[in-house]
Amino acid sequence: MNCQMNAVRAFGALALAQIVLPCVVVGAVVFDFQNTDGFAFINYCNRLSMETVKHGGENALVFKNETAGKIDTYWSLTTPRFRVHDGKIFAVKVRTKSDVQLRFTKPMPAILWYAADGKELLAQDALGQDSPVETPMPIRTSPTAYRDSAISDMVPEGAAFARVRICSDYPNMECGQSVAVSRIEYVEKEEGVPWVYDDLLPPKVERLTPSPNADFATPVSFRISDPSGVSKVAISLDGTDITERVVFKGDVATYAPPAPWAENSIHEFVFSVEDGRGNDALESRFVCFTRGKAAHEKVSVRDDGVVLRDGRPFFPIAIWGVKESPLHGNSISRTIMELKSAGFNMLSTYHGYFSQQGREMISVCDREGIKVFFEPGPRGGKGRDAAIRRAIMEGRSHPSVLGWCIGDDTAAHRIPDELARDRELIDAVDPAAIAGHADACGFSGPLARFARWTGMFVGEMYPMRNEKPQPEELAKVQKGIGIAYSDLQVGGAPTPCVVPLIQSFRGWGYWKRYPTKEELRAMTFLALASRGRGIAYYTYEPSVISKRKGAEGAASTSERFAALARITRELTALSPQLVTRDAAVQPEVTIVEGPQKASYGFCSVKALLKECGLLIAVNISTESVKAVLSLPNGRKREVSLGRNGVFVGKFDNQKGKQT
Repeated sequence: MNCQMNAVRAFGALALAQIVLPCVVVGAVVFDFQNTDGFAFINYCNRLSMETVKHGGENALVFKNETAGKIDTYWSLTTPRFRVHDGKIFAVKVRTKSDVQLRFTKPMPAILWYAADGKELLAQDALGQDSPVETPMPIRTSPTAYRDSAISDMVPEGAAFARVRICSDYPNMECGQSVAVSRIEYVEKEEGVPWVYDDLLPPKVERLTPSPNADFATPVSFRISDPSGVSKVAISLDGTDITERVVFKGDVATYAPPAPWAENSIHEFVFSVEDGRGNDALESRFVCFTRGKAAHEKVSVRDDGVVLRDGRPFFPIAIWGVKESPLHGNSISRTIMELKSAGFNMLSTYHGYFSQQGREMISVCDREGIKVFFEPGPRGGKGRDAAIRRAIMEGRSHPSVLGWCIGDDTAAHRIPDELARDRELIDAVDPAAIAGHADACGFSGPLARFARWTGMFVGEMYPMRNEKPQPEELAKVQKGIGIAYSDLQVGGAPTPCVVPLIQSFRGWGYWKRYPTKEELRAMTFLALASRGRGIAYYTYEPSVISKRKGAEGAASTSERFAALARITRELTALSPQLVTRDAAVQPEVTIVEGPQKASYGFCSVKALLKECGLLIAVNISTESVKAVLSLPNGRKREVSLGRNGVFVGKFDNQKGKQT
């Protein structure tokens, strides 16, 4: 492979070596849409026009709404199959320009892998079933210019061929709006060859200056690095170009402020960077200046997903949608006191942080030692950025803050870039807090795109939809938690932490009945047996009337609240055992009476053993079962469980409570 090194070029104060690669990378696969031979397309009902044209100065495949109105459609393109080599490090880059922010349900953008016989490469999924192996491909778009999206990973074992799929399901396109895909590249890292020759990844930007920072005169430094060399850099500070005032030394860029930074200020540095092979990135980094330290503990996640507060294990017992209710005298203070008495140690609310109710709630939680997991601001609108900056800056002064919820029904309403930006902001202003989000996890894929910015995932488990019980309802909890862990791992979450959000409501047009007290307890302990690292309930909300019919939460009647409180008090008593590690050897379950399998092919009994000896077993079938649990050291435990039956006991003395 031939390449040449240009003389050093200067970009303002920056002097970097620019690498020019006029040739095609050896071994690279490039689709540049000179034609579309071999591509597979889906254009639902042919509602969008689709053609290969010059678009924005580049050859591109363009999907466009040429009708007079808004179109609800799904489109996708999948490349021809190409050769890959298992075990090699690969990179994929996709270049797109779009008038709409692409969002996805299923299927999603991904690299699809195939075995040597040409069939889909299969592996066991979270449900223990053989499913096609796919690597999620995040797509970043802009309406004004082409954007590169790139990932790097290892070719799965057994893969001999691959295809790249790009697609979108929503938002709907308005008249005249379009999506263009101009280039798809795949390359593998060759042994002994510098990565510069096959680099498809954009430069990395790393903040070096600690944040928050109490030195208001300190310069701010960042590292901008790339194996191909960085060829172009533009930097803005709070919307003003400062490139000419930045001092570059090696790969470190430093900006010295002309005057001290203001106290309690947050500043955004935006980097537009490009490497020697033309891979570009647009990244935001924040720096906060304040004297005060966070009033709350440092929240982190243990290597097994257990939440830590200043290094001490914490088991969240939480409830969502807390507000004033007639059940508790329409008083926020009394509501929180009742929740504390019931064993809850954490809450979330839809009251705005700056509302009167929100401020009262966090004040009472400070006093009572209840943790909060707040949404820092509105979910959209022009004032959102300023609101969340102010909320996080103020929130760090409250001892009750556990973390910040930066997404609700995330895959439907947010894109990875937005979550990444919010996480960058939190890490700069309140790094002692945890950041997380809540979403459904009924099928694999969506969560993986957000995994890298997920400190704590709150998984929505709402299986009771029909007026009469259905055989798959309880098994959906086990399925959802399994999918959540699988997606977080595939997406690169540093340490997956899943807190299941259990249904304690009915209504909103889709959920026809409120769970029985037996179902609530079974869902709760099944979530624990499936590695839930806390338990949350949705929702506290009292009876409300909406356009989608009525809705009733745990506070809708005293009986429902009392039934939930019995479970949460039981969890409180078990918390010291629940935060211990899972036993290295888990029980083997043998069904001796009743159905062997429940829905989704799961064993009828789900069991978990903790290191401390706590043993949990739950019947997820619709019939009574008798099971033998094979435990370490050759010991066995027999359990008989009715429908929704739960066993909680101790392995060390084999005493337990069976219901």
